[in-house]
Amino acid sequence: ENKKYLDYLKNREMSDETIRKFQLGCSTAPRDLWFYLKEKGFTPQFLIDSGIFISEWRDKFFVLITFPIANSMGHVVAFTGRVLDNALPKYLNSPASHIFDKSSTLYGLHLAKQAISKTGEVYIVEWQMDTITLHQAWVENAVWISGTALTEDQQEQDAKTGEKFLKLWHIGILKRFTKKLYLCLDSDNAGVKATFASIEALANQDIEARIIIIPNGKDPDEFIKSGGNFAL
Repeated sequence: ENKKYLDYLKNREMSDETIRKFQLGCSTAPRDLWFYLKEKGFTPQFLIDSGIFISEWRDKFFVLITFPIANSMGHVVAFTGRVLDNALPKYLNSPASHIFDKSSTLYGLHLAKQAISKTGEVYIVEWQMDTITLHQAWVENAVWISGTALTEDQQEQDAKTGEKFLKLWHIGILKRFTKKLYLCLDSDNAGVKATFASIEALANQDIEARIIIIPNGKDPDEFIKSGGNFAL
């Protein structure tokens, strides 16, 4: 069943171990998940509010490859879906919710945090595939920005108590594990813009930041799969 989805991942040179590590899957039965969750006691309104479903007739990621997005503790809080062909848009993401905020989520951090602490550095990339390919190439201290650029901590106010608190976003979360990071974003206009925005956010953050420029405008996924040695 669903062999074409597995073939796609294999054609992207993913090993079985990597597929299991990142819990990659697919959505091929538009109503099964809805009824499964209803049987578990979730109400229809709760399921709609989760952002996973368009309606009770179809989940949002139907016919897509699914990439679970976990928080730093490894709990899945959202999904990204990808088409099998070159149709646009290629990716579809879960909407923001009370458990998922792109500004405070780093894809792969739950798998990378031990390596980040051990090496004392982290690689910031632009896409999930870059993160996955780097981990498979034993560069396991890589994470993806779930947004357009690195974000800095923000003062927020509790809606109930009125008390102010500091919400840790990308940079604050990373500083728990390291004080050195490498920005390795795409070399297109969006990637360059995200790099400059990230550098601005990193100003006065007591963290050393460096920029990696990959030859010929390739991203980490393309570079590694073309025989490049990222470790150099």
